[in-house]
Amino acid sequence: MITAASNKKIPHSSLLLLIALIAALTGLFLFVVGSSSGSAVSVNGAVMASFILNGVLALIMLIAEALRRPYSLVLMHWLFYSCFFVITPVSQYLSAFWCWSYPLSDDSLLTANALLFVWGVLFAFFSSSRLSLSRTGNPKENVETKLRMPESSCPPSINTGALLALSSLSLFLLIRLAGFESLFSRSDYSLGLDQTSSLIADKVLRGIPLFAFVLILKASQKKKCTFTVLASFLVLVIAAFPTGLARYNTAAIYGGIMLLLFPAMSKKKGVFAVLFLFAFLIVFPAMNAFRYANFSIETLFQSLIDSFGNIGSGFLTGDYDSYSMFVRAIEYVEAFGSTTGWQLITAILFFIPRSIWPSKGLGSGWTIAAAQGQDFKNVSCPLPGEGMINFGVIGVVAFAIVFGIICRKIDEAYWSKSSPWDWPAWRLFYPFMCFFFFFMLRGDLLSSFAYLIGYGVVYFVLVFVFLRRVKRSPDILASKKQFHKHFDISNQR
Repeated sequence: MITAASNKKIPHSSLLLLIALIAALTGLFLFVVGSSSGSAVSVNGAVMASFILNGVLALIMLIAEALRRPYSLVLMHWLFYSCFFVITPVSQYLSAFWCWSYPLSDDSLLTANALLFVWGVLFAFFSSSRLSLSRTGNPKENVETKLRMPESSCPPSINTGALLALSSLSLFLLIRLAGFESLFSRSDYSLGLDQTSSLIADKVLRGIPLFAFVLILKASQKKKCTFTVLASFLVLVIAAFPTGLARYNTAAIYGGIMLLLFPAMSKKKGVFAVLFLFAFLIVFPAMNAFRYANFSIETLFQSLIDSFGNIGSGFLTGDYDSYSMFVRAIEYVEAFGSTTGWQLITAILFFIPRSIWPSKGLGSGWTIAAAQGQDFKNVSCPLPGEGMINFGVIGVVAFAIVFGIICRKIDEAYWSKSSPWDWPAWRLFYPFMCFFFFFMLRGDLLSSFAYLIGYGVVYFVLVFVFLRRVKRSPDILASKKQFHKHFDISNQR
């Protein structure tokens, strides 16, 4: 792994991919500007300059992080920042498009861009590994992928048959509640429960097939456990069919699996960033067609063609409202004041039903839309907006610092060989966490935090139940070595 202090040369393949990434982002920005140049929109030079400043910051930090690690939470942040806080709002601004028909003034845009620049600088500083290097020395980055298939046969501590049975039971319950056909289209999907119960049941019944497949995959030898692996994957695909999920859910589930299965994505710097950008621009918008339509192959191919042909104007929809909702969060605080942490408390205690907690708050996006007289309220609220609505400008600063530190700690815990979190099972969840963090950046925090914790709890409960038979030694070091011998995925060659 290449760090700032490393003298290793960057592979030519990684350089080419990073050059392609720079060209793609720069070309996309110029394409957006060029496609809107003929419109009769009065463009404020200061606003455009502030967008360009934020874009330069995002591009520099994105390339710097892509040079350090193939994928990470920090990389996900800068991918989001580039797409949702620079390219998307520039397209909307030059086209005079206002998400949810809520116009934004140039003064509001300048204020928002200034705060986003502060956010970016603070996040860049506090997510930098230099902060930890100054105290703990330069940790050896794990050059080899941690996500290789073990070569050993199925460890006796993993009951793959029981995992497959539990996964099948989850699918059966999901079909009983929602119906088989509704699993393939979001427009028909409903568990018929109250909001909180549906949220929990959905995460449990879809999380079990997902992580059962992951554990079976990583604990099984290809030749001896092929049937179990294929059967568990089939159960997963039916329970979590891509067109039957929200796009962020599809990305988290199948993006994490791809990082587990394909070594090139977890070893070659730049591969993940380029593929993610392609998925963001083409694949994810195409999946949105099944939010209102039933699944069919014809619809799938047509939606992919439409997404490819509408890259320039594809940002002119309410799906890309993160930037505008940040601006509106600022205006909300100016009009009503901050909630002094109430939205944050609501997000942390998401699992408490409203029947028990009648005064439980609503999502930040919903709260802002309702206060500003909007009829449709199922909107986003990006992470900087969550900081704003909770504590004002101080909240934006505090959230940037806190999340920068959290991302740095988690990334280093995963990529460093000397990490105190050197637990193989934890490493399997990290790729999924990267995608859930992207969803958290878009917001709002109430729903995204519920998804992250819901899936996380399901995974670690499965780990606790199905890995607890590993023999424990009184010697802690010996016990750790034994655990790694059975289930380690970090040192396979």
